[in-house]
Amino acid sequence: YDPDLPDSLQEVIDKALAKDPADRYATAEEMWQDLYNIKTKMLQESVEEDYAEMLGITAISKNELAEPTGKIYDWANDNEEGAPEETIIMKPAFNKSTDEIVQEAAAINRRERRNKYIKLFALVAILSAVFLMVGNVFSRKTVDVPNVVGKSVVEAQKTLEKSGFTVKLDEEYDEKVTPGYVIKQEPEGISKRKEGSEITLVVSKGLEMLEMPDLIGRKLDNAKKFLSDLGYETGVVTYKFVAGKPADSVLEQAPKAKNKTPKGSKVDLVVCRDPKDLSMPDVMGSSLNDAKKALTELGIMDITVRYVESGSSEGSIVGMEPPAGSKFAADGKVVLQVSSGSHPQSVNKYAEFVVPQGSGTQDVQIILIDANGQRTVYQGAQKAGARIRQKVEVTGSGKVQFFCNNKMVEEKNL
Repeated sequence: YDPDLPDSLQEVIDKALAKDPADRYATAEEMWQDLYNIKTKMLQESVEEDYAEMLGITAISKNELAEPTGKIYDWANDNEEGAPEETIIMKPAFNKSTDEIVQEAAAINRRERRNKYIKLFALVAILSAVFLMVGNVFSRKTVDVPNVVGKSVVEAQKTLEKSGFTVKLDEEYDEKVTPGYVIKQEPEGISKRKEGSEITLVVSKGLEMLEMPDLIGRKLDNAKKFLSDLGYETGVVTYKFVAGKPADSVLEQAPKAKNKTPKGSKVDLVVCRDPKDLSMPDVMGSSLNDAKKALTELGIMDITVRYVESGSSEGSIVGMEPPAGSKFAADGKVVLQVSSGSHPQSVNKYAEFVVPQGSGTQDVQIILIDANGQRTVYQGAQKAGARIRQKVEVTGSGKVQFFCNNKMVEEKNL
C-alpha cells in the first residue's frame, strides 16, 4: 500500500505467511532480527533534497538575500500622491540567510521522516506478531471434536481437554436435563477443529425456581395472563359462590403465593361464580355426604338437614328446597330432606312355655329375635311342670326360643 517502503519488508511478510510451516520463521527473535536490519538500513539512507526549491525560493540568489542596503525611497519624486515628507527605510525581506533556512527545513524534514518510520515500524511489529500467531494456528494439527452432549460437565471437560481442546462453560435452565449435564456444545461433536481450539459447553441448571405470585382478588383473565407472562400455566379452574366476593375473581390458588415453584408449573384456581349464572344442582337420590359436597363446591355453606320417614334407602336425599334446576338462592340457603328409612311398629305379645319333666330344678332361658336383633327376655331356675307366661315387645316380625339347661326345647313365631 505504501510504495515508499522497501521490498525487503514484503519479503518478511511473505516468509511469515509461507504455506509450508517449515519455510516460516522458526522464532520471533529470528523475525525481529530481519526487521531490525531493514530499519537500520532505512535510517542510514538519506535522500538529498533541495529544500530551497521546496520553499519556492530557487530563483533568488544568495546575493539578493544579503543584508539591507539602506536605500531611500522618495515617493514624492515618483509623483506618488500622499507621499510622506520624511524618508522611509524599508526592512529587508529576510533576516536569515538561505543556508539557515535550508538547514531548518532539513531538520523539520528529518523529524517528519523519523516519526513516519516510527509509526511504520510499530505497525509492522504488530502485524508481525499477528502473522506469527496465525502461522502457529495453521501449523497445529486438525482433529475431531468429541461429542460430549448428555455427559456430566466433569466428564465432558476431561474428554475435551484430553483431545487437546480448551473448554469454556456456560449455563442455562432446562427442565428436561439433569443439573450439571451438558445440553449442547459449540462446535458440535464430530466436527473438525485445530488442536487448542476453544469448545463452549452449555450446562444445565435444571428447573428454574420462581416465587409464586399472589393472585387472590385478580379477575380470572388477568390472572391467566399474569401467570403466562411469568412462565406458568393455568391448571384446573373451579367455581364456587362466596357472598360478598366479586364475581369472576380468584378466591384460592394452589400453589400458594410466595412458594418457590418450578417455572412452567400449572397453577390451580378457585374462582367466585356470579350467582346469576348458577342453578341448583340435582342431588335427589344422592347420599347426604355427596349432596353436601356438590353444594359446598358451589359455595353453598348454609345447609339445613331434615330427616323424614321414607321407603327410600336410609341417608338418601328425598327432597330439597329450592328444587333442582331453579335459580341459585340469593341468600345461599338450602334445605335437604333425608330419608330415615322405614320403621316398623312395636307391639306387646305373650309367650307361654311349660318346663319339661326332669329331676330337680332346671335353668330356663327365653330369647326374643325381631327387627331390633336378638336379646334374652327371661332367665331363671324352675321345677319341672312349671308354666311360664312371658310378656315381650316385638318390633316387626319376631320369634321366641325356650331353653332348658342350655338346650332349646321349643320355638314359637309371634
